[in-house]
Amino acid sequence: MVDLSQELEKARRTVRRNHTGSLMSSTKWREALTILGAMEPAIRQIVVKFVDASTPQPMQLPWVSAPHDFVDSLEVGPFPLLSIEWIEIPSLARFPRPNNVSAEEYIQDVTAIRAALERLGKKLPLENSPTGLKLVGHVAARPNHG
Repeated sequence: MVDLSQELEKARRTVRRNHTGSLMSSTKWREALTILGAMEPAIRQIVVKFVDASTPQPMQLPWVSAPHDFVDSLEVGPFPLLSIEWIEIPSLARFPRPNNVSAEEYIQDVTAIRAALERLGKKLPLENSPTGLKLVGHVAARPNHG
């Protein structure tokens, strides 16, 4: 069993150590994820960069029916919203398949997704990325080259 309070404290320490600023609260993440979950057609894939991971994690939208500071996911289980460095919604969701079968691909309308998030009426930290739309949770500290 995962101790969620320990996971939250670990995320807080990582954010304080590695980031210069937080742009999203748990409430803002929950509101944004609720909007993403209501999109039609459904969002098939997001990519999440966690503050303590070097590699982004492709996944389905997490469920917001967890305690307030957390969400739950099929891929990694429950995790603190604070642990999200950024979420990208790729304009092309790709699902690799075995045996040299071409990947399943789904177009995701990032223009409509941006418009839905902007209708929330809050200034969300949205950025266009080369592969889609990014929602930034934390600003990473610049490496010290001194």
